Amino acid sequence: MTAIILGVQLLVAAGAALMGMKYLAGPVPADYHRNIIEKDGGSIEAGHRQVLNALYRSMGAGFAGLAVSLALLACFAGDRVWGQWAILVTGLVSIVPIVVVTYRTERETGVKTPWRIAAALLVLLVAAFLLFLAR
Repeated sequence: MTAIILGVQLLVAAGAALMGMKYLAGPVPADYHRNIIEKDGGSIEAGHRQVLNALYRSMGAGFAGLAVSLALLACFAGDRVWGQWAILVTGLVSIVPIVVVTYRTERETGVKTPWRIAAALLVLLVAAFLLFLAR
């Protein structure tokens, strides 16, 4: 059971790392951001692109930090209760706002956002914790 829990937690960390890479190295703006901006005739000026670039790279670094934190905690926490709580709380603090904000944005704009990816990571995170409690 411990190996399954570790595997699920590392999967969440990998998902966070992939999201980090998307914003660290991906195009600015992302397709869905461009669609939201251009939906009502807006445009992206050079200054906007610079601000978005800074935000994306910072956000990517935040995702990378989350990934490293989750992976290290998962590898070193083992069966320790404090470690499992640390993994859960760290993930919740980061992932819940992402799910809420991107979901609301999609509902308000009609443009598909990546809330489903974040929601899947959230489900996996909680499932790993519940597996830990059930062992």
